[in-house]
Amino acid sequence: MRKYKLFSILAMFIIGIITLASCSSKITATGELIVLDQTRYTLTIKASLNDEAKEVTQGSVQIQLYNTDGDRKTTSNCDKLGGTSEDTTQQVTIQSLDENTPYTVKLVCTIKEHQYTIAQIEAKTNKAGSSHTEAIHITSADDFSKMANDLDGYYILDNDIALGTGNAENEGITEIEKGDLKEWTPVFSSSSSKAFTGTFDGNGHTISNFKQTSSTSDYGFFGYLAEGAQIKNINFENVYLNMTRYSDTYIGVVAGRAESGSSIENVKVSNLKIKVSTSSTSGKTFYVGGLIGQNTGGSIINSTVENLDLNIERGKVVYAGGIAGQNAMAEGKWIENCVVTGKITINQEYNNSSDFTTSTEIVQLIGGVVGKNDGRIRNTISYVNIDSKFNLDDNIVDKVYANKDSEDKSEDAEKEWKINNEINVAIGSFAGYNKGVIRSSAATGSISFESYNAYNVAIGLFCGFNVSEIQPSINHVAYFGEGRTVSVKLTSKEIAEENPKHTKTPEYDRVFKITMTGKEENNQNYFQLPTTYLRSSCEESFGKSTEISQFKGTEIDAYNAEEFNQLIAKLQELF
Repeated sequence: MRKYKLFSILAMFIIGIITLASCSSKITATGELIVLDQTRYTLTIKASLNDEAKEVTQGSVQIQLYNTDGDRKTTSNCDKLGGTSEDTTQQVTIQSLDENTPYTVKLVCTIKEHQYTIAQIEAKTNKAGSSHTEAIHITSADDFSKMANDLDGYYILDNDIALGTGNAENEGITEIEKGDLKEWTPVFSSSSSKAFTGTFDGNGHTISNFKQTSSTSDYGFFGYLAEGAQIKNINFENVYLNMTRYSDTYIGVVAGRAESGSSIENVKVSNLKIKVSTSSTSGKTFYVGGLIGQNTGGSIINSTVENLDLNIERGKVVYAGGIAGQNAMAEGKWIENCVVTGKITINQEYNNSSDFTTSTEIVQLIGGVVGKNDGRIRNTISYVNIDSKFNLDDNIVDKVYANKDSEDKSEDAEKEWKINNEINVAIGSFAGYNKGVIRSSAATGSISFESYNAYNVAIGLFCGFNVSEIQPSINHVAYFGEGRTVSVKLTSKEIAEENPKHTKTPEYDRVFKITMTGKEENNQNYFQLPTTYLRSSCEESFGKSTEISQFKGTEIDAYNAEEFNQLIAKLQELF
């Protein structure tokens, strides 16, 4: 009896397996699901059915949507699929879904009275700010706080925003700090939890009448731009940035820092005043630019800074430029098609020897477009006047200009500078220091430099100090010299002795060749101005630059004479 029961159970099990295998072997229909589009509240799904054997029951094909708990939320019939229909695809839009929510989507059909899932995918609705069509709209100053809640969102400005009443009662940027400007805290910071990676589209509108005077590491309206951040189509007017700090500081009207992979496009700045000061050399490195303080490989395109007034007092290491203080290299990223006008004034004067050691570094790299360029710049114009001073009092000179051999105490012992072996001051109307690439650009503007005891100084009409190993590193560039003045006043020891603070001005020959670069490579290709040597208290005014037609390009970088002529014409329009 037991054997009979065991045999019956085994026989039924075998029959079941055979039946299932038989059924499975007869199912040849297959399917596919693709998400064509998603919004905050909808999913558009394309269903494909391959049923050559015409197994699928007419009208049985469905797209079923489930939440993460496994509950079915919606069912959409695909009545065009299955049976004798010749259609193989059908598109369905599922509506009234939850925002920013994941779902499981199944393609289900009936074959011989059994229901089968023949395709399955995961899909998710968008969140607010996920794209231009799903953008978060900003209409007031308070709305900017929304950006901190969604760092990779897409934002559109719907109207102009005046943060203060402005300074209409005053004339000129020199009075801007007296106007009614709203104190503004940068929207983002360098903290990973507060770094912006999204898109802000100003839609051609203007943000005006704000200032930043509180201490922070990253100044600027947005503060800090991380990789992927995009700022575009926005104007800034009547802005005052005032910094007094002793730590590394980054200053620009858009942001203090922009990481590699970020972009700034179609940004226009007008009536901008930046004031930077520190009471000692304990202030470390200051990165100061009209748009960005330090650009570490982002792109800056089709942007303008007009009426810049940048003033710096002291500072240990200063990189200052009309567009960016420092511009670093990143593949395919350029500062391009930009224009800057205004003035930069820097005064590095020190009288307290306790601030200095033999390892102290005092540097000023100043350029109309960029102070220190390690990246790429092209098709850009600078019309910036630069006024710089550098002076160390006698008690400091005794410490930093000391005997080469510390053991030699004789009066005629050979002396050397103990700080800044490469460069101390580099100034150019376009770039102060270049280690990157500059193409098809033009500059003008007066340069004035005065010093009792500067050393390792490079002053160039276009670029102050060029050390780039890229060949050619600077080409297709022009300095428009009509009416411009380059003044270099390096005081001799005899004159210095009349000033009680500077009786110990070092005795060494300071001669500078003022050409397109103060110090340059042999392979440069410039519009060359008349060569002039400037010594102590000497001033020279330059005439017109060489005619465009006399310039010959290089094989390395194809030269477009028509485009370059347009660039020069644009520069001349600024006069």
